[in-house]
Amino acid sequence: MKKLLIFILCTLSFNVFSQIDVDSLLDSVKNRPLSSIGNNYHLTLTGYFDDCGEFGGHLETIEVKRIDNELIAILTIYKKDCSKSQSEGSKVKKSERYPLKEYHIELIRVYLSELLAKTIGYNAIGHAGRIYTARLEFEKENLLGDASFTRLLLKYYDSYGSWNKFEELKKEIAK
Repeated sequence: MKKLLIFILCTLSFNVFSQIDVDSLLDSVKNRPLSSIGNNYHLTLTGYFDDCGEFGGHLETIEVKRIDNELIAILTIYKKDCSKSQSEGSKVKKSERYPLKEYHIELIRVYLSELLAKTIGYNAIGHAGRIYTARLEFEKENLLGDASFTRLLLKYYDSYGSWNKFEELKKEIAK
């Protein structure tokens, strides 16, 4: 009887502790939007634009980071490259930093939802077109020695150049 009573008390205490953990986790998610973006994790949204058709174009990124518990976005536009060889790497044309407000965070959530729907929907990959990605990854070297660890990767090939949500998000953040 004593063993049964101890077992019941232990089982009940596990439930109480697990409920406290779930509640505190839900509270932290509500109080900290985009909670996966933290100390070493950042979200990078990219748009690749085929300015030169199948022969090249330019890249634009929106990098979302948390610095001192504040979400910021770094908008970077790279120079157009119409050559097949990109051995020297892309050169930055413009880069600016913006603090994110509540409505920006909601716009990013909507953008990610729409990008997910586009990613899992049917699309044909061609020689030219726009490419949109969202990547949540670890910034620093992780325990396995890898330089990065990707938690999320969405990729959408817009062969017809008809989806302009990246441009809309970029304009709203830059206001």
